[in-house]
Amino acid sequence: MYYVLSCDTSNDVYHTPVCILTTPCLNDFYNVSLYDCLNNICAIFISAARFGSIITQYLGRFAPYPFFMGKRGSLLEAAFKNENVKQARVKKDQTVHRAVQKIIVDHFKHFSDAEVDGIQRDGLTLRQRLIMDKERKNSDKNHVMGARYYKELKQIYSSSTNPLRLLVVSDDSTPSKELFDAMLASKRHPCNRQPMIQYLLTADLPNMSEAIGIFKWCLELNPMASTDQLRGVLGVMQWSHRLRLATTFDAQLSHLNEKFNEALVQAQGSALMCHV
Repeated sequence: MYYVLSCDTSNDVYHTPVCILTTPCLNDFYNVSLYDCLNNICAIFISAARFGSIITQYLGRFAPYPFFMGKRGSLLEAAFKNENVKQARVKKDQTVHRAVQKIIVDHFKHFSDAEVDGIQRDGLTLRQRLIMDKERKNSDKNHVMGARYYKELKQIYSSSTNPLRLLVVSDDSTPSKELFDAMLASKRHPCNRQPMIQYLLTADLPNMSEAIGIFKWCLELNPMASTDQLRGVLGVMQWSHRLRLATTFDAQLSHLNEKFNEALVQAQGSALMCHV
């Protein structure tokens, strides 16, 4: 039996074209002309194209797949274009009290609690004075809080038992130019402590002025603040041990014991311990 496939080629896009399989009799088949066969084949292709377009429209109503271009694709891209964009981290404003606490750690590390929050000058403790000056600096950029400012506060608020006040030169000796230049480099901005550390490795027995200067320099270091400052304190320890300064400067070295202990605790378990 032979089959002839015919299609409904209706122009109504709201109705899916239906393909009808017919089974005419043998005589009808032989009566079909070549023109009619070609016409039916073309109708099949046209109907298939229309059928695919309708299916695409129906699917587009329910799922905005990425392969659908136009408005559907644009909405999908708009929905996901910012999904992986990193949001900028909000930087927390540093409060005045936090800034003042950092100043105390960096510049007044050797001060006791009594010197920071107990001693008053003009009705203000050191902490209260720093808070007042920090607030003034935030509103007035011309207000300077530099090295000279901190030096003056140290002289004003340090107690009579502060090691920096107890370490004094009792003769007329002067430091060598090499030590003077190395110490000057460590106090400049930006500071360079390497000349001092190198000096301590090879320095000979110091005079009174040189020893007191190095002891004071050591007291101003904060071994917990940076590796560079920690190396400085450990360098003074090694220098005093190598030259046996405890025999000549025992009273002066006793003021550094707390600083030495602080440095040893900080350096415990690190590679710096091998240099002590």
